[in-house]
Amino acid sequence: MTKHTWMMGMGMALVMALAAPALAQPDGPPPDGPPEEWEELMDRISMLRNYELIDALDMNEKTATKLALYMKGKDDARMELQERKRVLGREVREFIDDDGTDDQLARELLTKATELARDEQQFDVDLLAGLDGILTPSQQLKFMMVNREFDRKVQDVLHEHRKGHKGRHGGPPPPPR
Repeated sequence: MTKHTWMMGMGMALVMALAAPALAQPDGPPPDGPPEEWEELMDRISMLRNYELIDALDMNEKTATKLALYMKGKDDARMELQERKRVLGREVREFIDDDGTDDQLARELLTKATELARDEQQFDVDLLAGLDGILTPSQQLKFMMVNREFDRKVQDVLHEHRKGHKGRHGGPPPPPR
């Protein structure tokens, strides 16, 4: 087992250990702001992302520090996008659960989804553009792949955790239709 694989495995185990209290809540953090556990989880995920990137991009200490500071500066924007996605998902689920026939509300939700998709795409463009003064072109390409793979792994781990709780809110599974 390589150092990289071991670190990622330990990191994902740490994410799950810290995620349990935050994920036990119905739809993530409450509307009045994230609880301390949620903030801690996000900080840990950010730290693990940095370790993963530093290891995969084979950076020196100076470059690693610059990248970590740059990524820390992007965390708030990333969190805001994730929160918007979570809220929109909840609104769409409620729309569908409530019959889903109000065309005006459907248009509003589609507009929100389109705006969110544009904002996420712009975030990615801005994120990559900011790397130009920090990473070499080869490292930037590796960054794109490693960052995307890291996001996928985190989502997979969180999905498996939620799946283990059966029902949508940690209760019994819904009755068959």
